[in-house]
Amino acid sequence: MLAKGVVRMVLEKETTITKEGRSGAKIYIPADIVKDSQFPFKIGEKVLLKIDTENNRLIIEKIK
Repeated sequence: MLAKGVVRMVLEKETTITKEGRSGAKIYIPADIVKDSQFPFKIGEKVLLKIDTENNRLIIEKIK
């Protein structure tokens, strides 16, 4: 829960999924999202991908 008066910004931008090689795919993350101080990942960092079929979402999380 955020303190009263604190606004949480949500980084949002449309992007594309492109084919990579014979069987993979890439999701492009625009530079202004990556450069934002709120972006939680570092380039080259391993992440965990989850598919939330109930809400039709792809979730990207840091590996703990």
